[in-house]
Formats: sequence, C-alpha cells, structure tokens
Amino acid sequence: MIFYQISTLIIVVLLNCLHEVVSRSPTPTESFGHSVILDTAGKIVLHWNFNASHITFEVHGNTRGWVGIGFSENGNMIGADIIVGWVKNGIGHLKDHHGTVRNEFPPLDAKQNVQLLASSEAEGWTVLKFQRLLDTCDKDDRILTADTTRVIFAYGNSDPQENDITRSNYHGSSRGSKSVVFMDTPSNAAKQRPQNEQHQTFDLLNDNVTLSSTESYNCRLLKIPDSDSKFHVVKVEPVIQPGNEHNIRRFVLYLCSEFLDAPTAVNMSAQCADPNTPDFFYCTTIIFAWAVGGGPIVFPMNTGFPLGGAGISKYALLETHYVNPGAAQGIVDSSGLRFTYTRQLRQYDSGLLDVGMGIAPAEQIIPPGAVSYKSYGECSASCLKQSLKEDNKTSINIFSVLLRGGKLAKRLSLNHIRNGSELEPVAMDNGYDFNYQETRFLHQEKVVKSGDSLQMVCDYNSMTRTNITQGGENANQEVCFSYVYYYPQIRLAKCTTIPEFSTLMRSLNVTSVRANVPNPTTLYDFVDSEATQSIGETLDQKNWTDVLRQQLEEISKNALRSQACEGNDYFPENIDGEVSPPVITKSYKAPQKNCTQVPQPAVPAGLPPSATAAKTTTAAAPETPRTTTVSPSTTSGGVRTSIRRTTLWTTLLAALSLCFI
Repeated sequence: MIFYQISTLIIVVLLNCLHEVVSRSPTPTESFGHSVILDTAGKIVLHWNFNASHITFEVHGNTRGWVGIGFSENGNMIGADIIVGWVKNGIGHLKDHHGTVRNEFPPLDAKQNVQLLASSEAEGWTVLKFQRLLDTCDKDDRILTADTTRVIFAYGNSDPQENDITRSNYHGSSRGSKSVVFMDTPSNAAKQRPQNEQHQTFDLLNDNVTLSSTESYNCRLLKIPDSDSKFHVVKVEPVIQPGNEHNIRRFVLYLCSEFLDAPTAVNMSAQCADPNTPDFFYCTTIIFAWAVGGGPIVFPMNTGFPLGGAGISKYALLETHYVNPGAAQGIVDSSGLRFTYTRQLRQYDSGLLDVGMGIAPAEQIIPPGAVSYKSYGECSASCLKQSLKEDNKTSINIFSVLLRGGKLAKRLSLNHIRNGSELEPVAMDNGYDFNYQETRFLHQEKVVKSGDSLQMVCDYNSMTRTNITQGGENANQEVCFSYVYYYPQIRLAKCTTIPEFSTLMRSLNVTSVRANVPNPTTLYDFVDSEATQSIGETLDQKNWTDVLRQQLEEISKNALRSQACEGNDYFPENIDGEVSPPVITKSYKAPQKNCTQVPQPAVPAGLPPSATAAKTTTAAAPETPRTTTVSPSTTSGGVRTSIRRTTLWTTLLAALSLCFI
C-alpha cells in the first residue's frame, strides 16, 4: 500500500513538472539575432538571422506532428508563401508550398527554394532549421524585405502519412498570424552598451485611470525624477499593466516648457484637451513615442537623450491613447513608460523630430472608394537649414524612425530630397500594419545635410469607407508623419506642413466658407455660404470617381503649404508660415534585380558551420549533439520504453529528476 501511495504521489508531481519541461521551447541551435513568439500560448517560436542575400529560420513547434509557417500580404493563405516541415523516424522533411487565389489547400511549388539545415524532435517539440534566398525570383515565393510581413503559422498533431501534407492534415484551429519585420537590427542590440557604463531606471506611469468610453486620450503631468543634473536616457520601453495589452494604442511623452515653473497639476490625470488643466498646454514638444506592437527604443552606444540639468524642463506630460471597443466596465490602468539612463554622458545628445503632415482634420481629406490615395507632408529645406545654422550644425544623423499612419494606410515612406533629387528613402514600409507600429532602427545611419528636405508619403486604401476620412488621431481618422530619432540634437522638434485650406476648398468648388460652430475643427464644422449643409456632408454625398480622386490628390500634393517649424520654446528666425512643396526633378529608383541567373540556396558567408545539410529538401539529421534528431527512446519522451526495461521505482525516480535539471 505504501508503495502505491508513494508511487501515486511521485506520478502527480512528475506530471506537473513534466508539463513545465515540455512547455519550454528548446534552446536554439545557434545565437539568433531575432526571435518572436507567434501565438499567444507560446507553442510556435520563430528565430532568424539574415545577411545581404539569405535568411536562416529556425521554427520550434510544440507538437510531434507537422509545423508550417508562411509569408502573407494580409494574414491569410491567399497568395502566401508557405513552408511545411516535420520529423519522422528521425528524418527531417521540408516542403515549399504556395497559396492560391482562394483560402484552400496550398499546392506544392514546382521549384523547391528552401534548404533544410537541421531538424529534431524531442520532449514534445519539433525543431526545423532551414534557409532560403531573400529573393528567389520564383513567382510562387514572396520576396522578404524590410517591409512588415504577416507571418502565418499552423501545425498538426501527427506527421503526414505520405511524403507531403495532404488535405487530411487540416490544422483546424491550430493556426494564426502575426506581423513581423524580418530585416530589422538584431533584437539583442538592446544588450549592447558601452563597457562599464552604469545604469538606473525610473518609470512615468498612469495612476488608476478608469476607461469609461470606447476611445480616450488621458494625460498626466509628471515630474522627471533625479533631474537636478543632466543624464542620458539610453532605453525607453513600455510598462503595460497585465490584462490591459489590448486597451493601449500609444504612449507619447511631451517635454514641458521651462516657463512651467510651478505647475499646480503635477500627478493630475485628465483628458488631454481638458480646458481646466492649463498646465497641460505648456507641454507640446514630443521627446519619446511608443505605439502598439512596438518594442523598446534603444539608443546607439554613442548617443543618449538628454534630460535634467540647466536649461531642460523638469516636467513632462504622458499622453496615453486608450481603446475600449465594447465600453467594458471596470477597466483600470496604471501603464506607462520605463526609462533606463546613465550619468556617464555619451558623446552626443540625441533628439526627436516630428516630421511629415501635421494633424489636419480639415486639410487632410481622403475620399472613399480609393484603392490607392496618397497624402504628402514635409520637413522643408528652409526650416531645417535655418535650424541647423542657428545651432551651429551642418548635418544630423538619423538612426531610427517610427512611421505613423492610420487604419487605411498600406504603404508609408519617409523620403530624403537633396538638390531636387530623391535619395534612398530614410525608411519605408510597403506592408504597414496599424496594429504593429515598430520603431525601425536603420542598418546604416542617414545623414541629412543643410539644404536637404524630408517628405512623408502615405498611401491609403479607402475601399471600406463610404464617406470621406479626415486627418486626426482618433481611430477612424488618419495621420501621415514619422518620429525621427537622430543626433546631434538641435532645438528643432516639429517640422511639418499641411496643404493650404483655401486652395483645397477652391478645388472642391467651395468658394465661400464660414464656420457654423464657435471652435471649428473638422469639415463638418464649416459650411459653404451658398449651401445649407456642412462641407463634410457635401463631400460625403459627392460622386467620387477615379478622376476626381486623382485630381484631389494632385492638388493636395502641389498646393502651397502652411508649415510648423518650432521646438520647445524655440522658433527659428526668418521662417515663413507658408512654403511651396519640394520640386523633385529626379525620383529615386530602387536597384532592379536581374533574375535571369539566380543562385541556388547555399550556405552564405556569416552563417553557422552547422549549415551543411544536403541541397535536397529532405535531409537526415546531422550527428552533432545540438542538431541531432532525437528518437523518443533517447529522451524524456522515452519513459514508456524505459518502463519496459527497468523497475517502476527506478523509472519514476529517474523521470522525476528531470524536474530539477
């Protein structure tokens, strides 16, 4: 009896701890610069490295069956590039498939452009390591670029019976998608800091904010800790209250004016536009921003953002964009931002520039029914040149960019113009995802010189809208700008333009405009003196043809601009309030790849020595320990085999020891 009681107790403990062991993703076969958990349960983990021509993936699936990942334009299987693999009888298998014009079983590619490097199956996990060209020049494959890619994934509980998956291997609900930027700087760059640099942290957080409406902007005035002397912020990251991840769209931190000497609203929370909090209106200079889907902002080792000390305000305003789609009751939040800083000042002070189109509810108009409609906004050459001159600088170095668009935005680009010629874009994303707004760290810093200008171009698809869409920060409005991190710091912080309002109205045959409310902000607050309804209502009822949409886009692009050129308590001299859009005499053309001779997948320079598998897509597992394909009888998964060969006591005690590894 005692034997069975002890045995039962050991089995209960064993099952609990084996669950922990099995749920742990295996150690990757090499040091990968990038990793992402694709599903909420942590059952599919993707690691990758890349160079100029190839990308190496290692996918870990919490299954003894098949695992598939794919690269998609919109998060479904239509037109996707799909790779499926499994390990059977100690042998790894990998197949290259593609999605068709419908969500149906993906056929096998005529050309297999993936190379299996290693595989294993142990402790409930299947590991597949493989490689492919970034651009295979195959119509059934997708080119992997610096754009946001929707990675789709699926898995099954058993291996295919044949030499490939069939319709009988349907994944059911074991599938999903996640947006990823493959060509980003390594995620382990966050660990790179100057030797012997000492760090401290502080948090700027909300304080029990109740989410009472479907969408809100909460602001809280805070004093920056330890700000009597200067320090450098070297990392900024979100601190999101568990359970509220889906309620937070964005954090923006504004540095307050030095004129805000003795604020009365410190630690006070209110709606950002609340007229009863006048202290808030002294805080208008953006110094940090984080948006949904983004990770930490890590500054290069030679620069940090300066705070504290003489000449820098000790107060900041934290703006949080909350969403609560179902107006659920009882949601309270205390999320915010965490700052890592050092007193050991780095070589350069860094800065942030708000660049592109200003927030313009009346001046940014996107007509409905457009497959493609572009908006433009600039940081003018005159503004940049004068600001650099007044701060005794000749150029700035851009090291990261957060591109911002709304739900309709599909392609964003921050263009660089010098002497009428477009240079390579500073940053661009042809697969923009409103729910994945990552700060992009440039592989090579962009030098912006005196006389250069920057132009933000946003391409929207408004096929889902029946009325016009206006500019603004609310969920159904649109924006077109970017937050640009750079060094050395200049006082300029906001460099934006908007099309001149009267020009737009004349193009829409509105000749006489008057406001019908005391403080007009949108086109629904203005009326044409010759009409009985608002301008917004008139435009909603307009028959928007492709010709009319194109005409409005061209007029908005070429119209005289109203510009904002300013910093925190700083306004450059001799800057006109109006400016012409940049004249571009030579457009940038990306280098074209010649696909007549495409190299086959091969182990490129810089990839690990383990990448030596045969060029076929079915390869035996290598013999090295870290990439061995493990049969169940040689791991903890082989307990059943051991039971047949040892006593029950020995087996239970041996298995229990796994919990303490």
